[in-house]
Amino acid sequence: MNRSIHFCLPLVRYAHARWDVCAAVACVVLLAVSTTAAPDEAPYPAFEEVPEPVAALAADVPAALLLSRARAHHHDGLFTAEVVCVRESFLEGRDTLRGILRAGPAPGERRLRLRGADDGFEWWSRGDGAEQWGRTGLTGRLRRLAPYSRKKPAFAADISYEDLVRLPFGYLDGHQGAQKTHEDDSTVTVRIAPIGALAVLYTSLDATLGRQDALLRKVVFTGNGSRPSKTMHVTRYETTPEGAFPAEIHFVSASGLTATRLFLTWLHEGAARDKAEADTRLTPRFADPRWEARRAAPLP
Repeated sequence: MNRSIHFCLPLVRYAHARWDVCAAVACVVLLAVSTTAAPDEAPYPAFEEVPEPVAALAADVPAALLLSRARAHHHDGLFTAEVVCVRESFLEGRDTLRGILRAGPAPGERRLRLRGADDGFEWWSRGDGAEQWGRTGLTGRLRRLAPYSRKKPAFAADISYEDLVRLPFGYLDGHQGAQKTHEDDSTVTVRIAPIGALAVLYTSLDATLGRQDALLRKVVFTGNGSRPSKTMHVTRYETTPEGAFPAEIHFVSASGLTATRLFLTWLHEGAARDKAEADTRLTPRFADPRWEARRAAPLP
């Protein structure tokens, strides 16, 4: 009997050791599965390299007054515009997307819908870009954009999600100082030190405005590593009751290998409503974003 017990003890200990190993492996697998992000959620990086802070510019009263005058002359407020987007790439050729860009119905909200023969793009924004959702492709899934994703290209290599929040004239709003750097008979160039999300992408913006009409003609974006440098040209304007509205905008990369042209047609209220209804009937109907619940203002 004693011999049987002594013979079985090593087997029991071996079985217990094997059981402990299996239990540990199972815990590691469950922990890995539980911490994996859901397919609809983009994983946030634990660390992201922070670029050098943008240095503020000394106060330049004439430059500040010129920017204020320019902002007053440009269209400001809600609008609906028909969009024709022509994308050009040295490697991929040229294609065309068509759709609608809408600012509203509430202040700070925007929506862009583009469709092409083989590609599509939809984007929603609320709170002046604080919350953004996007869908790429003709059958892509709607995903909420993480903050670090908003500096990436949207539907074109030269246009980021931060550009969509500011088009057409949000680049003139908010800065750490502005200085005149060049002036001739027809134009004035003002260097702007960006703040906020733009400061993460660019070290400076050089805005060229018309001397007489104070309309924005060009913006040169100097990248800081997060995004490459590029240039935006506004080549044509349309007169509206709310001010000058851009009818043609060109984005060109610093390398010259990619370019994007946007042709915008400002729509009156009735035409905008009819166009939106027709666009909804001709394209697949997708669910709208699940917006975050707005927080009530604190009581005084």
